[in-house]
Formats: sequence, structure tokens, C-alpha cells
Amino acid sequence: MEIWDLINPISRVVFYFTAFGTAGTTLFILHFRKHAHPELLYHCKNLIHKSALGGILISLILFLSVAGNIGGDLASIFEYPMLQIAFFSKAGVAAITSLLGFTIIFIAGNWRSKWRTGVSITGSCIIFLSFVIVGHSYREGLLTQFLLLVHLIGIAYWLGSLLPLSKLCRIPDIGNLPLIAHGFGIFAIGYVSALVFAGCIFAYKIMGGVTPLIDTTYGNTLLIKIIVVTLLLSIAALNKFLMVPLLSQNLYRGARRLRFFVNLEMVLASLALLLTSLLTTSLDLPLGYNQ
Repeated sequence: MEIWDLINPISRVVFYFTAFGTAGTTLFILHFRKHAHPELLYHCKNLIHKSALGGILISLILFLSVAGNIGGDLASIFEYPMLQIAFFSKAGVAAITSLLGFTIIFIAGNWRSKWRTGVSITGSCIIFLSFVIVGHSYREGLLTQFLLLVHLIGIAYWLGSLLPLSKLCRIPDIGNLPLIAHGFGIFAIGYVSALVFAGCIFAYKIMGGVTPLIDTTYGNTLLIKIIVVTLLLSIAALNKFLMVPLLSQNLYRGARRLRFFVNLEMVLASLALLLTSLLTTSLDLPLGYNQ
């Protein structure tokens, strides 16, 4: 096994964490800034700043990995001809695009301006763009690119809100927790419905049917991811319809239970992102199914 067979999926899953950590937390602040406790806002801004810094580093690694994959060994990342080829490749352009987005968000994090959130949203859009200028969605055309963008925005809101919600359950002043948790659930209906709808159509388009889910390694891996996401949706529904109403009956007991299930969502989300990284870096689409 080549070293890049190990580095590529690991770097990709780290990229997902940083992308959704920055863009998702930015969306959380956009929706709930006026209700958020100052300690929660500080936590969110710190999370965005650290995620953006991590995103800058992983984007550089992703760019170097393009050169490494072309050359076939680790030494290729130091060879100018390989770096030059990487610079003009689609994967290289995607890495540079994400680097630009993360850099914009990182710089905006140091501002004390009312434009900071707007600039961070712009950076998030650039990061999302890096997903659709390479890979399966790019090869399949504008419809799949649009579907992937919708899917990504939904994921970013959902997963990017989990850490802030977990933090809110732990801070001493949790008086606004019921309001924010309820609001999160209301917005999540739209975001999650869109991500599931777009994700299903996207998967069908790139695979060309349902049969590959059973007949191929790629399909089997995707099926496992679907099962994990279904579990995630079940826990999210449990939170919305049982845990959030419990907050109005017993705030602190409800907060402890909500935090447990939010943390469980994060574990399952991490597994889903790991499976996604394998699908995008280590497994090929079934031959003949997506033609």
C-alpha cells in the first residue's frame, strides 16, 4: 500500500471537520447571535478561528498530496515539476480555492467589525465551491454540482451547530438553551430536509441506480453511510421531540440529557464523514453504472 492511500482519506476527513467547523458555526452564529450568551459567542468565534487555521494547514497538505499522488512517493511534494502540474490540476485548484476560503475566514476572525460575519459567509461559500470543482459532481455536470452544494450547506448547519449546542448545555447560564434548541430544530427541518433530498438524488445520479448499492464495494460503503445517517436522523428527531420539550420541565436535567445525545450525534457524524472520505478518495464509482 502506498503512503498516499493512507494520507488521502485521513487528510480528507480532517478537511471535512475544518470545513464544517468554520462554515457551520458561522451559520449558527448567523441564526442565533441575538439569543446567544457571550460565553457561547466567544466559544463559537474561537471554534471558527481554530477551524479556519486547521483548514489552512490541511488545504496546503491536500495541495501537496496532489503532487505526491502524481509522483507516486512522498519525495514528489518537493519536486517543482510535480508541484507545477498540481497547480494546474483540478484537485490542485480545489485545494487552492479552499485555502483562499479558510484564509478569508481566519483573517475576518481578527476583525472587530460588523462585516465580520458577512466576510466569513463569503469565505464559507468559497470553501463550498472547492467541493464542486473537482470529483464526481464536477464530472456529472451542473445539476449534481447544485445538489452537492445544497447537501453541503445542510450538513454544515447541522453538524456545525452540534459543538455550540453541546457547549451551551455546559455553561452556567443556560437560560436561553430552550429558545436556541427549539430554534435550531425549526431551522433544521428545512436544512436537513434539503440535505437528505439533495443527497439522495445526487447519489442516484452518480451511481445510475439502486442496484450498485448491493453489487459493489462503493455501493456497500455508501449503504453503511446511509445507515449511519439514518441513526443520526433518529437521534436528531429524539432531541427535537423529546429532549427539547424536557428543557421546559426540568432545565438542568434536560440539558444533561440533550448534551449526551448531541455528543452521540457528533460521534456518528464523525463516522459518516470518515465513510465519506473513503468514498471520495479510496473507492471508485462502479464501472458502467454511472455512464
